[in-house]
Amino acid sequence: MSAEQNIIWLTYGPITDIAAQYYQTTDYWIGNFLAALGGIMYIPCMFISSWLTSRFGLRRTIQFGGLLLAAAGTLRLLGTISWVLVGQTVNAALGPIVMASPPRLSVEYFPPQERNTATALGFSVQALGVCVAFLWGPNAVHAEEDVPAFVLTQAAMAASTGLLVALTMPSPPERAPSASAAVERPGLLAGMRILMARPPFVALTLVWGTTLGLFVGWFALLPQLIGEYFSPAEIGWIGFASNLAGLVGGIAVGLLADGLQNCVPPGWPLHKVLVVALFSLTALCDVAFLLCVYVFGHSFWWVTLAASMMGFFLNATSPLVLEMAAEYTYPVSEETSAGVLTLMLNSVMLGLTLVGTSISTTVLTVTMLVAIVGGMFVASSIPHQSHRADAETDKGLPASGAKEDPEHGDTQDMLFAKDRTEAR
Repeated sequence: MSAEQNIIWLTYGPITDIAAQYYQTTDYWIGNFLAALGGIMYIPCMFISSWLTSRFGLRRTIQFGGLLLAAAGTLRLLGTISWVLVGQTVNAALGPIVMASPPRLSVEYFPPQERNTATALGFSVQALGVCVAFLWGPNAVHAEEDVPAFVLTQAAMAASTGLLVALTMPSPPERAPSASAAVERPGLLAGMRILMARPPFVALTLVWGTTLGLFVGWFALLPQLIGEYFSPAEIGWIGFASNLAGLVGGIAVGLLADGLQNCVPPGWPLHKVLVVALFSLTALCDVAFLLCVYVFGHSFWWVTLAASMMGFFLNATSPLVLEMAAEYTYPVSEETSAGVLTLMLNSVMLGLTLVGTSISTTVLTVTMLVAIVGGMFVASSIPHQSHRADAETDKGLPASGAKEDPEHGDTQDMLFAKDRTEAR
């Protein structure tokens, strides 16, 4: 569902010129504004999504998201630019659900030793949708008459995916996989107050949201930024390669973090160390991209390699940051903390997509480099906190509900199951 939501979001970006002619509108409206809708709708819908989750539970919220996806793809079949706008708006309303739910999903459905991987899969799979969008559009749409069939195919995919999620989304396990999964969390407003009162989380939000927001907006505008050097098909391959690398990077680092967390001393800031290292590598790749475009004759292969490495390293920070935020802000719901993080990301992306084409590729890329380097230093200075992990081991509570309490046998498991039932 997450991947398909991103395919719908970027339907028209890689084919801006042809789509603008077909719908009889301007490149700005079909390219910039429709991309900016993701950020515009995210701001109010993030709070609605968090409220839905606290009121009806994560499973029902995700099922509702599946219905939104099916509706978004179908509405665009009505053919006019007005209905395209409606469909893209509905799809954008789904954004907070697919972007903010992965860390909460990992807590409710997976034990602690699998959380990083689960969060990485849930969040990074968005890059798969961007990959498909960049590659599919330029290779499927060569003229105006290709647009209806292209939109119809996407509608069929969105409807089938959305309905499948709505009908088959499983319930969380009866026995909570960890102590924190069974704990009742503060409501939305109380949670927001806690978030704003924790400086490490605020600093993390500013660093990661700004950096990722610039990167996502930069890639959404890539066809317009480097169109003078490369054909639409070549830009499609550059976007595909970078986002595929981002998908692989996010999952690989999630697996790495899960594998290392039992090998490092308790209390060691594993996530922070990895994030700082990944920011450093991303900065080097950003410099390489600039050199490839302006110094080495904008070779397609070198630009693709540099963009891919940027995607690999920067997207790999996402699951780590989401898990860091959950540790910093516990007992606030993981979806609320992730929602604020991604709200910052989408706000920066929104500003960039609205004004990005009036700024040169060099200025945008250098700005992103400055944000990455600055973020690296700020992230390294954020004090390490592990409120959730500490709560799960406090007074001997096991990190996983599957372990028995040495004095009370299965009593602890029964308590987790009871708390899970009451939380629903």
